[in-house]
Amino acid sequence: MFETIESLKKNWQNDQQPFFCYRKRIVLSFLGILVAKSTYNLILWDVLSPGILLFYYFYIKIQNSNILTQEAKSTLAKGHRI
Repeated sequence: MFETIESLKKNWQNDQQPFFCYRKRIVLSFLGILVAKSTYNLILWDVLSPGILLFYYFYIKIQNSNILTQEAKSTLAKGHRI
């Protein structure tokens, strides 16, 4: 009938097992839904990757058009027609 403190701790730890995984960050809450950490990372990179790729694409396009504009200005300054 009377349990020792150690046995009570063991029983409590066994009852808390699903929450223990949450404390280790194996499971994360994403938009109120519990998902595995690997799934969360996959969602994160699926969202960020196109944004990063588009940023670099437009960065390169702007750099190229800036170079072309500078060349056109220098040729016009020399008095040549394009």
